[in-house]
Amino acid sequence: MSRDFITFFDTMHDMVVVGTAEGRVLYANRAALEKLGYNLEELDRLGVLGMHPIEHRLAAADIFAAMFRGERDACPLPLQAKDGHRIPVETRISQGMWEAMPLTLR
Repeated sequence: MSRDFITFFDTMHDMVVVGTAEGRVLYANRAALEKLGYNLEELDRLGVLGMHPIEHRLAAADIFAAMFRGERDACPLPLQAKDGHRIPVETRISQGMWEAMPLTLR
């Protein structure tokens, strides 16, 4: 990704995560890393669904599948930071390409 886009995303207060349909995390902006308390490698190991509290992960998987099918606009489930605290969010996705591979922006 170009340096200009990284700078743009890193100045945002909203969390931005770029992930694959398989759940890998390719990029997270500074706000996401700071609020969640993980580095990028840890988020990638955790995966997109792993950012949700364990008791919400099945529901998150169902909601994300519905979002990919165009049946839902957002996921209202909270995220869980590394220290365990919950972060209320409304997750929306946009699909596109990232370095010639399909991606999902959260």
